[in-house]
Amino acid sequence: MRKGWTTTKLIATGALGVLWAVISLPGLSIGLITHLFSGSLAGLMLPLTVLIIRQFGAGTIATFVFSLLTTPLSTLGPVFLIPRLLLDTSLGFTVDLLYLYLRRNDKIAALATGFFTTSVWAFVMAKVLILLGSETVERSLRFILSSPLILTFLFSGLIKGFIAYLVYMKIKEAAVIKRIQT
Repeated sequence: MRKGWTTTKLIATGALGVLWAVISLPGLSIGLITHLFSGSLAGLMLPLTVLIIRQFGAGTIATFVFSLLTTPLSTLGPVFLIPRLLLDTSLGFTVDLLYLYLRRNDKIAALATGFFTTSVWAFVMAKVLILLGSETVERSLRFILSSPLILTFLFSGLIKGFIAYLVYMKIKEAAVIKRIQT
């Protein structure tokens, strides 16, 4: 297994970002649920990306590609180009740091990145949107924090990380995945 980035790993990482963007498109027709739908996919796609690529920077590249493709569509955050690219890319970078620290155990790494992506990062993004003046997000966040939904919201990240781990365990022996990882 090569230590550094290869062309195959770079292309696969970008392709996973594109796949995440394409899978997010149906959520656009749901209106206010769009951000929840895309956030749910982030909880699945980012842990899966770092497990498949196994290289520091995979989460950063995938979220950058996703953000670049979906910025005009407002799937995961504000439509502003530069703040959106910075916010999404910092999410990927943070997931890379988590994976770097936890990479010895795939299950723990997937659970932690899924939890962080879905739960913690959603609150960070909501606070940034509130600072940018979004009243809708502020009302939604107050509703979520004051209801029993908060437990569901927190555990959903762990569930998504576990699903990403199960998907990875099913596909890790596939020839394509072996080729990406070599």
